[in-house]
Amino acid sequence: MDDILEEPLFPKIQIKAMDLREIASEKVRATLTRRPDLAIRDFFDIQYMITN
Repeated sequence: MDDILEEPLFPKIQIKAMDLREIASEKVRATLTRRPDLAIRDFFDIQYMITN
């Protein structure tokens, strides 16, 4: 918000995103099916979604 003009600085836009449940299920699927190399980032992402 512009303090002087009291108008938004940027126009509103719509962003398409996956549902949080869908993202979580994809992360769980990835951790269970990624063989032989597990990706620690999937575990981090799941932990982050749970705690935030």
